[in-house]
Amino acid sequence: MSMGVLGSVAPAQMVPDDTAMAVAHFARKLKTTFADKRDFLASLDMLAAMSQAGRCTSELTLIVGGLNNCLFAAKFLEACPQMTLHGFEIQKHHIESCRHRLKSWAHAHVHNEGMSEAEGTASIVADCASRIDVMAGRKACKRDTEGAAEMASITLKANSSRLGSGASVKTIGLRAFLAREHVRRVDFSIIDTEGHEESVIQGMQLLSAASAQVFGIFQYELSAMWTDRDGLRDAWTGNTSQLVLAWRLQALKLERVGYSLYIVGARTNGCKLTTHDGYACRGKAVYMHVHADFFSAIANAYEAFSREATFVRNRYSPSFNVVAVHGQYADPTLSAFVEARRIRWDNGGAAAKQPPGRQLETVESEHVQNAETLPLM
Repeated sequence: MSMGVLGSVAPAQMVPDDTAMAVAHFARKLKTTFADKRDFLASLDMLAAMSQAGRCTSELTLIVGGLNNCLFAAKFLEACPQMTLHGFEIQKHHIESCRHRLKSWAHAHVHNEGMSEAEGTASIVADCASRIDVMAGRKACKRDTEGAAEMASITLKANSSRLGSGASVKTIGLRAFLAREHVRRVDFSIIDTEGHEESVIQGMQLLSAASAQVFGIFQYELSAMWTDRDGLRDAWTGNTSQLVLAWRLQALKLERVGYSLYIVGARTNGCKLTTHDGYACRGKAVYMHVHADFFSAIANAYEAFSREATFVRNRYSPSFNVVAVHGQYADPTLSAFVEARRIRWDNGGAAAKQPPGRQLETVESEHVQNAETLPLM
């Protein structure tokens, strides 16, 4: 798809029935289109569109956190080699492998810091006990192929987690990070911090119009870890109503400052994402526009899915991703890409098939108004 420089695009206003349609579609597609890692395929598809538009220069800036072993980051850079990438990783073991893996790209930067709400120090919460812990009969390690913990997050509360690794890491808010690194604008940010996403968004300082201009489009992950921080890899056994309330409150805050929200996924030809094929699977990005009330309405679907045997056996809860697109400040090419891949509903309430080569349409920005008083971001 060739994408020119277009005016800022935002979705048309949803009617109440659209939320019910979105909830039903989400429940049907949580295992496929919106499954874990489908967001990676959507990001690759987006970067391919940027490449076709001639936008893959050092001026295009992407933030990724956390990097883990940098397999995903390397694929992003293969799709858009000249772009600038700032990646965050809290595990020292991954830092060295990341720097080695990304050394071929001149504008790739790896930071051994945790994205958070402000500068400070945080404890690392890992899905891997130390060798001493294992010998003592505590929870066994679950490591990835690089030898570091397969999942890791940070907590700002001292001694708050039974999975605390004993290690710590420096933290920084993204707005402060950009000032320190003299970065004027981030075109797209991916926030996958295993339950710490809310704090990262706070560190973006989006109540400021100047910050919203900097972070026009970003993606964040939702999972049970938003309210169950001590259960880094436990099957979800908590209060689902409390969990979806946390998701809804975050959505309301973002809508109040001008962001439209989309559940992001990808359609594939049946291929599966695996480390064995180097993540060779590719797909077409899909974005489903939702409002804050959507997150309250998916409680039953999410809880039912999290109690399936795969999640219980492997001791983790399902995750999915949201893309926030600012109606005024989002990059026009990226905003138009999201709009072009947005799910539309037919008269029967089903997701309508997108006709090939459909013209991008410009619609008026959606002004979100909400009377609720919410805590500051």
